[in-house]
Amino acid sequence: MSGSIIRYEFPSCIRGYHVYQERWTPFIGETLSCARETNNRHDQFAVKVMKSGTIVGHLPRKISSTCSLFLRRGGRIDCKVTGARRYSRDLIQGGLEIPCLLLIEGESMVIDKVKQLLVLCDDVSGFVENPPSKKRKTAEVIDVDDCDESDDSESDLDSCWVRHGRFKLTVDEKVIIESGGILNGKHINFAQHLLKSQFPETQGLDSTLLQNRLKLNSHQSVVQILHSRTNHWIVVSNLPAAEADRMMFVYDSIYTDIDEQTKKIIGDIFEEEIEIVVPQSTQKQKGSTDCGVFSIAMATSLLHSQPISFTQSLARSHLISCFQNRQLTPFPQ
Repeated sequence: MSGSIIRYEFPSCIRGYHVYQERWTPFIGETLSCARETNNRHDQFAVKVMKSGTIVGHLPRKISSTCSLFLRRGGRIDCKVTGARRYSRDLIQGGLEIPCLLLIEGESMVIDKVKQLLVLCDDVSGFVENPPSKKRKTAEVIDVDDCDESDDSESDLDSCWVRHGRFKLTVDEKVIIESGGILNGKHINFAQHLLKSQFPETQGLDSTLLQNRLKLNSHQSVVQILHSRTNHWIVVSNLPAAEADRMMFVYDSIYTDIDEQTKKIIGDIFEEEIEIVVPQSTQKQKGSTDCGVFSIAMATSLLHSQPISFTQSLARSHLISCFQNRQLTPFPQ
């Protein structure tokens, strides 16, 4: 005989806000749904958090296996936003997170087991309200006077770090790079804007928010960073092949194949028929958080006619230097 259905509330967070912040703005009190992400190749127990059918983050890995198995058994988990963004000490997922209350609903006997497992995880102790004070004091702010005053009114953490044209990055974005977090769309678009100013004749280098509406000419040099597989960055380019070949290379720092959704996005970008190739010799990253850094480094190498080869441990410090100098140069090998 099945037990009665009860609800258990557990304080936790939604990880990955720095990746998905361009997709949504959290509101305290709103409730989001959770579901297993069975196609996640980084975590077989990943649990995605969704708003209106769109992924906006993930549950912490410390509790994802428990939550995933609970969902698999027919349970239900919702996320109720309880606070503003904050910094995480968990550098595996890293960056910014949104505090929430997990609303866990299921049979009483199963809920009792879930309670025990979640308490053992002790996940809620793994955050800090602000980044380390030493980093905040030493963070170099570039051209603050050029930034809109409204950008600085929310807090010191939202002050301008560096700006080029209408694109800017805040001190928050610098902390993400320094702490080993996954780069978000603001980092990628700032980098592409710099590259566009250095290589104005190149097709692409447009905002990733426009990737579903881009129209590019394969008969010219093309370089474009795309958002792929819900939480991944890749580079699409016809370099270094001849422009007349209508061949597009997908430079991917993790995968050796291309999923159907990404293939469709690339196909829609070009009006003429193209051949999509994934070079197997592309340098692969170590770990799961450097795809954004790699995509910027690969795009930079292609445009500078340099081989895609660099030292991963030096890439983030080089990227910070390039952003501050407002010019992307080949990454150190």
